[in-house]
Amino acid sequence: MWQTFTTTLRRALPTKWELLFVLFVACYNTVFSLAPWRTLLFWLLVPLVYCFIVFVIAVLPEHVDSRKLAFITGFFLVISFLWTVYKNGGVVNFSGWRTFRLTLPFFVSTTSAAFFTYFFLYAYNQHVFWAELFSLVSLLLTQSRGPILGLAMAFLYGGVNLYWFIALTAFIVYAIPYTLREFVGPYAFYTQRFHIWRAAWDMFVMRPFSGVGFATFPLALKVYSHPFLFQFFPFNHAHNILLQLLAELGIAGPVVFIILLKNIYRTFPPADTKNGLFLRMALVSYLGRNIFDVTP
Repeated sequence: MWQTFTTTLRRALPTKWELLFVLFVACYNTVFSLAPWRTLLFWLLVPLVYCFIVFVIAVLPEHVDSRKLAFITGFFLVISFLWTVYKNGGVVNFSGWRTFRLTLPFFVSTTSAAFFTYFFLYAYNQHVFWAELFSLVSLLLTQSRGPILGLAMAFLYGGVNLYWFIALTAFIVYAIPYTLREFVGPYAFYTQRFHIWRAAWDMFVMRPFSGVGFATFPLALKVYSHPFLFQFFPFNHAHNILLQLLAELGIAGPVVFIILLKNIYRTFPPADTKNGLFLRMALVSYLGRNIFDVTP
């Protein structure tokens, strides 16, 4: 396993010039950050997260025990449901906006939605019906548009049969009322995506080269956004990966992201293998989801 990881890591290593560029951006971004120590800590975590992703790719099995995968997804589905009931004070409520949560407190609903999206894609790749079903139900209960969009994009990329096309269409139709409610509801245009996207763009315009600092978006939002925004939602990121990178890292942010993504992509198995197709579908899903949200 470690030999496989080492071999995969070698393929994922950026070139010397890419490493120097990332190092320069990290130092520059830290020095001019609104919160230097917090920014430094996150930059130190970047290599660890990068190696973890490479490790997962390296050890991903070609075939899995369908019963185990179904058990894992079903287990998380039940635990998530119990956690939701606990957070709602013992009340079962399926009509609320994003009430379904994963068991760990720092995994909020949209993160659990992304988690189950990848579970669904892997189960779909392995043709494991129950794991697919549990993941689909979990995604349905999160009522989150980002993972729904990501899943749809992944299916369009990987191809989908009639059965899953019907299921996905019903899935999206189910989400439409919640999407419309957000756009037409009270204060929607002032408290939702458009407002926070504008705030993120303002951060970039004010600090185009250094950004406000890695993981300092919530702090900068209090300066560059309208105060009443926080009366409705605890926004802590830009809800768009490109704007998030521009706001926190400046113009070099997207370049660093592409460098890391390019080298991770090099570790993918061939596209005509199961894992190769799954990883490419997961990447498309990740990028699609991050049009409306931000997942590390």
